[in-house]
Amino acid sequence: MRVLPPATGDLLRLARVGSCLIACALLGFASCKKNEPIDEAKAAGKTTADFPQITDDIFKPMDGGIDLSPEEIVGRNTWNLWSGGNQHFWNQAAQDSFGLMDLLKMLDNRKFPRGQRFKTLGLVNEPGFRAAGKLDEFGLWLDEQVQPEPAHIDETVYGKPSGVLGFRLFQNPEFNDEARKKWDGKRFYEDPTYYNDNKLVRPYRVPRPIV
Repeated sequence: MRVLPPATGDLLRLARVGSCLIACALLGFASCKKNEPIDEAKAAGKTTADFPQITDDIFKPMDGGIDLSPEEIVGRNTWNLWSGGNQHFWNQAAQDSFGLMDLLKMLDNRKFPRGQRFKTLGLVNEPGFRAAGKLDEFGLWLDEQVQPEPAHIDETVYGKPSGVLGFRLFQNPEFNDEARKKWDGKRFYEDPTYYNDNKLVRPYRVPRPIV
């Protein structure tokens, strides 16, 4: 009977463990492909032509009103508006992170008042808004818009302004009549058993700017 040296036995054990890990990883990748999220834009029949870049200098008052080239204007518009459709991801993160990352709650004045956002979070308030003076239709204390947003901004593409630069509000397509009946803005802020429920459907999806 041939006896392997201890070092050889260790290598064989490591090889077996490595093979198991590789097999598990392959299974994981295979399962991920089966559960890929739906591309909502494609499902709605939209193409890149439905998401045109805004070439008008709609944020002219920013940066001291300096003159920008056409490319710079498009870049600034993109900086302020475009999220690449990642509102679906951040909505899923809010549902599955047990309150660790909830951008909708971050925009609520109860948690981070408008006057303290830059100091607390480094976020810049959007002009044309004021701190919430009352609950909105969903029981949230979101900034109130007091001046219209620049023209030519399609809210179906870019969402509507939230009062914080770079963070937009999209109507959640999953917020149907049943979800509306279950929604409670007060419990969303105060009750961990409520807002930590990963089945909770929020009225808005909030993307994070990608630039």
